[in-house]
Order: sequence, then structure tokens, then C-alpha cells
Amino acid sequence: MDEANMNTIVAKELSEALARCQQQGVDVSTVRTGLLTITIANFVNGIGMEGTVSLFSALPEQIRSGLFNKFVNPVHASQTMPNAPSYSGQMVSNTEYKRRRL
Repeated sequence: MDEANMNTIVAKELSEALARCQQQGVDVSTVRTGLLTITIANFVNGIGMEGTVSLFSALPEQIRSGLFNKFVNPVHASQTMPNAPSYSGQMVSNTEYKRRRL
């Protein structure tokens, strides 16, 4: 299975899990925090603390560039955080980061 199909499956499963939690009365922000915590822990376990910090430090610019727009609900896309810090670095994939460390 190619990477695009795997990403689609994972995104669908996570969306369905979020919907199930909402149906059971779990607060959406609690679910989001839980998903983010698990995601970060997965990266720390997979590429280490410094690799995770490097990878996630590039997220603000990637978000602003529209990288994640295909997953964004247009109702929420216009919400901004005041005084958000800017970042001018380059995001690298998990695979690329591992190659650079070798």
C-alpha cells in the first residue's frame, strides 16, 4: 500500500474516532489534546526528543502555508491566534530526519 493510501486510512480512522467520542459526550478539546499527546509521544519514541522538537518546530510555517488545508473545516480555518510566533525553518519528513541523523 502506498503512503497516500495509508495516510488516508489513518486520517479516516482518527476522524471516526473523534466522531464516536463526540457522540458519547466527550468534549472535543479533550479528544484533540489526547490525540496530540499520543502523536507527540509516538514521535518521541520513534525519532527521539530532539528529532521531535525539530520536526514540530516547523509546524507553524507548514500550517500557514496551507499544507493541512485539505483536512480543515472551513468554518474553523479563519480562526487565528493573536501574537502567534513565526518560524522560517524547513519541515522535514520523519524518514528524511532519520536519514540526516545517520
